[in-house]
Amino acid sequence: MGRKRSRRGGEWASAVIVALVSMWWPQAIGAEAAHAVSPSPVISLDGQWLLATDPQNVGRDQQWWTAPRPDAKVTKVPWIIQDAFPGYHGVAWYYRDFVVPANPHTAGRTVLRFWQVDYKCDVWLNDVPLGSHEGGESVFEFDVTDCAKVGETNRLAVRVLNPTHEPIDGIVLLETPHRNKALPYASGSAWNQGGIWDSVELLLVPQVRVEDLFVRPDWQTGQIRVQLNLRHAGPSPVRSRIVLSVA
Repeated sequence: MGRKRSRRGGEWASAVIVALVSMWWPQAIGAEAAHAVSPSPVISLDGQWLLATDPQNVGRDQQWWTAPRPDAKVTKVPWIIQDAFPGYHGVAWYYRDFVVPANPHTAGRTVLRFWQVDYKCDVWLNDVPLGSHEGGESVFEFDVTDCAKVGETNRLAVRVLNPTHEPIDGIVLLETPHRNKALPYASGSAWNQGGIWDSVELLLVPQVRVEDLFVRPDWQTGQIRVQLNLRHAGPSPVRSRIVLSVA
C-alpha cells in the first residue's frame, strides 16, 4: 500500500455507507434502477509521452514542470523508464499534452487518475502543483477542475522517483516496499524498474459520485455486504438516492 499526499481543488465531503443486501430477491432491490445516471466519460491518456532523466535531481529547483526538456525522448505510457533509458535509475520527468473536453454533468468535476506509478511521484498540471504519491502499487487521483482548461491544450508533468541505494528525497530502495527488486540484478530477483507503468485517465464526473465500492458476499447467510464511498464536491448539501441492484 502507498501513502498519498495531495491537494485537491474545491472542498470535498465524503461518506462511507455500509449496507446488507439479500441475494435472494434481486428484482425487488433494483426496481428503481431505471433512473440511474449514465456512465461518466473516461478519457485515456495512455500512449505517447515525453521522458527526460534528472540524474542530479535538479528539476524541481529549476522548475522542469514548465516545459519538456530539450533532450527528452519519446516513450510510451504505461511502461517503464528503463525502456527509453536502459540501466538508468533515479529521478525522471514525464510530459503529456492533451485537450480537456467539456464535462457533460452540471457542476461536474474533472479528475485525473493514475493506476500505478513506481515508486514516488509529484504531479503538475498547467504549472499548478497537484500533489504527490508514494507507493508503486496503488491507485491515486487528483481533482483538477480548477486548473484544467476546457477546450484547450493542457500540459501534464510528472516527476517520478525510481529509488536506488543512494538516498534521493530521503528514499532508499531497500527501505521501500520493493518486493524482490534488486540493484544490480541477481538470480531470483527482479529488475529495479520504475515509471508510470499503468494507465493514466481523465474522468468527467458529476459533483456527487460513488468514489469506491467494495462488495463481499456471504454464501451461508445469503447476504451481500456492500461498502461504498460517496463523495460530494459541491458547495452545498444535495439530496441523493442510492440504488443497489443484484443480478
